[in-house]
Amino acid sequence: MISFQDVRAIRKCTDFVETSGLLAESNERVNLPSNYAPLCRNLAYREYWELHKSKFWFHIKLTDESVFLFEENSFRFIMSPITVPSMDDYFLSEFGEEWDSLDSETKSSYIDSGAFSEGYQNFVVSVSDHKSFTPVRLDQHPSQYDPINHPAHHLHIGYENDSRIPVKRILTPLAFTAFIISTFYPKTWKEMHESGYINRDTVGVYKNNLDILPHISPEHWNGELEESRFYIC
Repeated sequence: MISFQDVRAIRKCTDFVETSGLLAESNERVNLPSNYAPLCRNLAYREYWELHKSKFWFHIKLTDESVFLFEENSFRFIMSPITVPSMDDYFLSEFGEEWDSLDSETKSSYIDSGAFSEGYQNFVVSVSDHKSFTPVRLDQHPSQYDPINHPAHHLHIGYENDSRIPVKRILTPLAFTAFIISTFYPKTWKEMHESGYINRDTVGVYKNNLDILPHISPEHWNGELEESRFYIC
């Protein structure tokens, strides 16, 4: 497995997530081992998610502990299987009503100091709970194309299943990131619209200006068979 090498493309994703307010950590260069696939095979989902976090096999980690990993031919969104308490939850637990009485500047100063980091991590471990999860993987594998059951570009929804939803456009890491945020974080997506960050021009970058697979590689899109089924355009 080879991680995505275009650092500029990764930075665009990081900037997008940071603007959304969901960024917890970024990692521009990810070194995946040669035995990455065997290491991940047959793991329970939580073990799979924890492995990527502990080995820093991610380009972006969100505030809810979900992660993005971009490989040359696959983009992964590994959704957190636990409910992660917010920093405000922790501060209210520690300081009670006193925290609410502080002004924004004092709160920001304390947060920026990082003095609470270890306590917050212990709090997360102690109160986090299981939740449902929906990981998503985009595979772009023209060499494996079969017009009936293996689209050249397709989405896998969920974990350890054979779902393959055809994708007609050639997604970039940024387009995939925007798709995930709009799908699983609708409140954040709405706020980005209302702020003007998402507008007619940026929507083009996320979808409308993307190359269309049958235009670029017509041998990997069977017009008769592909168009007779539902797909993502």
